[in-house]
Amino acid sequence: MKFIAYTTKGLEFISEKEIKTRLPEAKILEVADKRIVFESGADFNQLTSLKTVDDLGILVSTIENVTDLNIFLLETGRIDFKAVRNTLSRYREIPDDNFSITTSLVGIKNFIASDLVTLIAELVQQKYQWNFTEFDHTNFDIRFFVDHTNGYISIRITKESLQHRMYKTSSKEGSLKPTIAAAMVYLVTEGKTGLRLVDNFCGSGTILAEGLEAGLEVYGGDIDPESVLMTQENISNLGDVIAGRIKSLTALSTHWPDKYFDYGVSNLPWGKQVEIKSITTLYEGSLKEYSRILKVDGSLCALISQPDLFIKHAKKYFPEKKIEQFKIGLLGQTPTIVLLK
Repeated sequence: MKFIAYTTKGLEFISEKEIKTRLPEAKILEVADKRIVFESGADFNQLTSLKTVDDLGILVSTIENVTDLNIFLLETGRIDFKAVRNTLSRYREIPDDNFSITTSLVGIKNFIASDLVTLIAELVQQKYQWNFTEFDHTNFDIRFFVDHTNGYISIRITKESLQHRMYKTSSKEGSLKPTIAAAMVYLVTEGKTGLRLVDNFCGSGTILAEGLEAGLEVYGGDIDPESVLMTQENISNLGDVIAGRIKSLTALSTHWPDKYFDYGVSNLPWGKQVEIKSITTLYEGSLKEYSRILKVDGSLCALISQPDLFIKHAKKYFPEKKIEQFKIGLLGQTPTIVLLK
């Protein structure tokens, strides 16, 4: 069966690597912006264990030259959605006769998403007598993805998107998307487990939760007491005992033991998330502290807004490390993941 994995722009290579690792029998058919198309005979439980993929669908059609709405209408009319629904119902319960539509249109100027939704909804309702739920996408969700002239029609496998995490009951504005956090953890650890990870800018604890899910022993904190409480709640939702490991701290002076951690992973304040008096002081001070608390062979992964400035100070405090950087698309901005290994 063919599937399409939707990813964060710039992190496709990590999701591809995870797919190959978790689903060794999978055949990768296409890797492009925000998507990976692959073929697999794995059961849906295996497929939905992917941590770096934002959403996953059964791929029911690929259109190579999307020029107008009629192409999508004609292709939609050819698809047997009832058969796909029967396949999906063997994995999870689907509310009776309900369906929804999700659109992601990139580089399309000659029609708008609302027109596509209206026409497709009418077509599906007429053909199957199903009930269209405009705002509830937890049932049988049909997704239309267009990247300029390449079109894809898929059916979401899970009730919620894969980026949804049950542990995340508390969060703050600007909280890191779990799949990006998982990708950063995967990037720095390369799948190793049982080691110590620290995040001195923990926010609501997304990176620490993903680290814990990946089999790591996690530590961290934040200068904001409210963030610490949120992190403690989210981590406790995973059943972990966190006494003494999540606490209020300043990233420039943490009081963690010297050379104690194998990995540091952090989403440093960037964009309009948090007002910073001096980004230079933040970068230099936090890098100096990470160089103290990370083991000599430890690695650091950070999401930041000014890579040139960050790397300048990284070279000072981690002179022996190889430096890699990956620009991603997030919240309409393009922050950079910097990896020191």
